[in-house]
Amino acid sequence: MESARRAVLKKEVLQLVRGRQFVALLVVEAILAVASFALAGRQWQREADSARMLAETNQRRLAMLSSWSDVEDTGVLVPPPTPAGRFLVSSVVWPGFLVTPPELPRPLGGADQSPLPAPGQVLLVFFSLFSLILSFDAVGVEKAQRTLALLLVVSGSRRTLLEVKFAVRAGVAAAGALLSQLLAAFCTAMVLPDFVREPTFLRVFVGLVLFLTACSVLFTAVGLAVSCLFSEPLTALLAGVGAWVLLVIALPGAGTTLARAVVPPPSRTLFEAQAAALYARHSQRLEEAMVEPLRRWAQEGPAGQQHFEQEANRIREELRTELQRSLLSLFASHLRQEQRSRRAEFWTTGFTPTGLYTAGLAHLATADPASWHAFLQAVTEYGGVLAQRVQERRGSIRFVMVGAKNPYAENRPTPEELPGFRFSPAGAPWPSQLPRLLGLGVWTAFFFALALTSFKRMDPR
Repeated sequence: MESARRAVLKKEVLQLVRGRQFVALLVVEAILAVASFALAGRQWQREADSARMLAETNQRRLAMLSSWSDVEDTGVLVPPPTPAGRFLVSSVVWPGFLVTPPELPRPLGGADQSPLPAPGQVLLVFFSLFSLILSFDAVGVEKAQRTLALLLVVSGSRRTLLEVKFAVRAGVAAAGALLSQLLAAFCTAMVLPDFVREPTFLRVFVGLVLFLTACSVLFTAVGLAVSCLFSEPLTALLAGVGAWVLLVIALPGAGTTLARAVVPPPSRTLFEAQAAALYARHSQRLEEAMVEPLRRWAQEGPAGQQHFEQEANRIREELRTELQRSLLSLFASHLRQEQRSRRAEFWTTGFTPTGLYTAGLAHLATADPASWHAFLQAVTEYGGVLAQRVQERRGSIRFVMVGAKNPYAENRPTPEELPGFRFSPAGAPWPSQLPRLLGLGVWTAFFFALALTSFKRMDPR
């Protein structure tokens, strides 16, 4: 039995390796992987340079301030984090922010989708298709050449023959995914060494290799299933492409559309309009509240200045605290709505092969919505810390008569005195990705069982 298995295994390997199809697919996989990694590295380089320039600009702007009061108008520029691993998975660019107390941080640049897809997206689409092409005629071509009955006699059982065919093609598909990724990483390291040396690159690269290997094995099983269901190679190819479209494109797209229809994500435009309304209401209430203290100051003259300053400080602090509370409440509501929308999308797409693949890599690369929300929350909390520091160092409102010496003229802030922004997005630990890899394994087992059931019913003649 073992000798028969080895004979069939040798025959399958030689038949596959000698074919032009195998060599062509390996070459295309390598070219796609190298090109995708190079483009991701270039995009990371541009974003890292932009973040560095933003930080340098911030230092120059802060060095030119003449008083702590100027910080409220000038604000602090917060550059976005640019971990290299995220650019292997997502092409969404995170913006920097202008943090001006007491307002909500304003984004600098947009979180727009790049016209070029990320390597993780490109490689899933093409590598799954290549794995399908390697296996869609695994059984049909044997029947067409009238060698299937002989192979069944040599192997001893249909299950053994199918296992050998699956193992060979899955091994070749997995080896192609691994070798192309290693080649891409090597070429990228030669051109952009800083991109590869960045700490998040290795973690996400290993995840990309594992998930691509799992998806390659899965679609090998899909190809084997359609080959057993449809003995005619052309029919099997069309059925395989249809299954590929369904699993990779149609199911995730339909699930996302359904989730957004049932639980729509929050509108950023509406959120900004509501925030602008809060700012306008705050300014109006501040002007209205200052009318009475100003009238009393005008009636009492210089003797009423101290009372006016005390009232102005009290009114300003009360209204500012109320504005910050309202803005934080609005922001928390926005995040909760996004979380509900994301949870609904998980239940509609999270169990599909594409959903398992993309969610696993996104968590490893901090490219998931939770990481984005953590960054927004960190920026918002920094705005509160900055406002508190400015209030402590600036002092109370003080009205200075024309020609009088300004007591705060020498109260000049330095960049070192301002609170620094710190945010290091942490990728998900590896054990948390095992259920997703197991999910891809369950899909693989399902399609292999379908192939085995169909093959047992097939007439070998």
